[in-house]
Amino acid sequence: MKHLFFALAITFTSSIFLFGQTDEKEVKQIMEKYQAALKNNDSAVAESLLADNFYFVSDCGNQNKKQRLESIRSGSVNYEPYKAEDQKIYVAGTMSSIIIKTTITNKIKGCEKYHMPDVAYFTFTKVADHWQIFRECMGRNCTR
Repeated sequence: MKHLFFALAITFTSSIFLFGQTDEKEVKQIMEKYQAALKNNDSAVAESLLADNFYFVSDCGNQNKKQRLESIRSGSVNYEPYKAEDQKIYVAGTMSSIIIKTTITNKIKGCEKYHMPDVAYFTFTKVADHWQIFRECMGRNCTR
């Protein structure tokens, strides 16, 4: 009986660890796809990665999903590649977050060219076994 309990405990612990690693890997892949979509102004890819209740906060204003996709589609925002120096991914059940230490240079129509401060935050939610980005925050407004 002790051996059976021990085997079940190891199996349960291992499955939690493996599922956590799988989720972390999936979230990281979505983040990489999103960064590529931003760089290439590919709103179709971005749309597939953003939750319906997505919300973006930046020093140049806030946007819902429709507004964010239009800014990507129109080319009003041009991103130079992210220079991610450090990336931390946290997964807890159906929620995940990524904190990236980075410098991002944007060319935004209607907002002067600026270098984002050194942290970007992304929050993900898992719906029907599919991870989506539902919050994105870059700039000084994220730390207030």
